[in-house]
Amino acid sequence: MNSGVSASFMSSLAKANVNIRVIAQGSSERQVAVVVAGEDTSRALRAAHMAFTLSQTTCSVVILGGTGKLGSALIRQLNAQKESLKKNLNLGVCVSAIASRKKMIMGESSGLCLSTSADVDEMLTGEKAKDLDMEALTAMLEADVNPHRVVVDCTNDDGIAGFYERWMSSGINVISPGRRAGAGPLSRYDAIREAQRANSAEWQYESSVGAALPILTTLRDLLQTGDEVQRLRGCVSGTMAYVFRTMDENTPFSEAV
Repeated sequence: MNSGVSASFMSSLAKANVNIRVIAQGSSERQVAVVVAGEDTSRALRAAHMAFTLSQTTCSVVILGGTGKLGSALIRQLNAQKESLKKNLNLGVCVSAIASRKKMIMGESSGLCLSTSADVDEMLTGEKAKDLDMEALTAMLEADVNPHRVVVDCTNDDGIAGFYERWMSSGINVISPGRRAGAGPLSRYDAIREAQRANSAEWQYESSVGAALPILTTLRDLLQTGDEVQRLRGCVSGTMAYVFRTMDENTPFSEAV
């Protein structure tokens, strides 16, 4: 067996949140087999195929806040880049659900893609739209056999941030331009981080800090490669700039905030 094949195989299952019960290797060392739970079979198979590029990598995407400025821009960008992603990266994007503050629309069955070329506002006011139900939306994500599942949270809703831990515990990745989960209760933040680490999930929130400048990634890379931060100078946050501008000897920090 070529070097790295087993590692790639096992890693693909881990990232898909598939638990391996038994591992066996043939005496010729040309075969490796695993046993997984029956309900994980389809996800495990897809994960292995995608890991070895035996099939196109497809990402199931749920967009929350799809009618806002961020969500609408994201949907337009996905439509514009669809062919480029397929051609250059062998990546297919399947938008399986879109939600606004009050309504949502999902594929008619788990894993079925929505047509994002249609008007999203019309979709969310049409007969197929339902009242927003985060439990139903989460159940659909958990049942999706696609190993690559992403929630893009374009809202600033504290209630939705409360689902991050559950999503990541199921191996679902989260992209959050909002700051609710990161700036909320520390206990919730710690629980999200623990779920992320335990299930190899991704939590991308770079755009919620520093006016979307790539500060966090740069700082993390510096620290992880042995550099030490001696001093931080400057203010790239519009919120903090407002607070500092408002503070004076008669206005304390607590009042400015």
